[in-house]
Amino acid sequence: METELGMRVIVTGANGFIGRHVLPLLIDQGWEVFAVTRKSPGPQAVGVHWIEGDILRVNTDQVLRDKIKHAQATHLLHLAWFTKHGEFWYSEENFRWVEASMGLLRVFHQGGGSKVVIAGTCAEYDWSYGYCKEDVTPCRPSSIYGICKHALHLMARSWCEQVGMELCWGRVFFPYGPGESKSRLIPYLVRNFRKGDVPVCRNSGAFRDLIHVEDVARGLLVLLEKGCKGAYNISSRVPVRICEVVHEIARLFGIDELDLSETHVAEGEPPLLVGENLRLMALGWKPVITLSEGLERYIEKEL
Repeated sequence: METELGMRVIVTGANGFIGRHVLPLLIDQGWEVFAVTRKSPGPQAVGVHWIEGDILRVNTDQVLRDKIKHAQATHLLHLAWFTKHGEFWYSEENFRWVEASMGLLRVFHQGGGSKVVIAGTCAEYDWSYGYCKEDVTPCRPSSIYGICKHALHLMARSWCEQVGMELCWGRVFFPYGPGESKSRLIPYLVRNFRKGDVPVCRNSGAFRDLIHVEDVARGLLVLLEKGCKGAYNISSRVPVRICEVVHEIARLFGIDELDLSETHVAEGEPPLLVGENLRLMALGWKPVITLSEGLERYIEKEL
């Protein structure tokens, strides 16, 4: 789908795990992109304008505020958040991101913006339900991360309705693929099998909704271009047992026999967590990268 002439988007978290996969899609579709980064700007590309600045300071940094307003973007794709593996679930940084995100929305609106897409999380849901469906499964987050994301959704939804902006909220489930933190599950498994070690898997009996980051990026693009206001799960809708992931990676390393007979679900973890995705599929999106294909791509890129 090609965009209309003059469509401009501000992207936060452009150098992050998901953001770096979204940028080339936006460029291919003809968007003029203003990418905000607090690190060194990424590679120069036609249609991308890098804005250096820290979103956490958007309420006080007048230079950054002016750059965002002067971009005169029609759309905002807000991906930036504190996501340091092992820390983000209960970090107080989450509270800072709620405040900064609302400040970003205000500045974007002052610059004439009309539509917002924000990356939410499956951690907003009550995980005891297992199968999560928008507008049906209750949101009862148990982590600070989930609570803050859900709070931002409620605040942003109310404020956007008040000022006449459209908000699409994409609840991302469990993305994997190139660029993810080396401390996460799949990089950990690949690293151990590459060394010839058998990895320890503490939650091998649980079912999770794994989705390749490129499918997530395409889902966010569809929300940007076609989405109506509301929440959308960005998920595969396919429950995969963690031990199956371990076996598949082992197979890709030529290990056919692997003893994971003692599979179990870790204490405090839900045995099943998967997202309904029919609402997003109704817009013409669908996940196209299978788990086997995604894992094979990841391993080829890492070797």
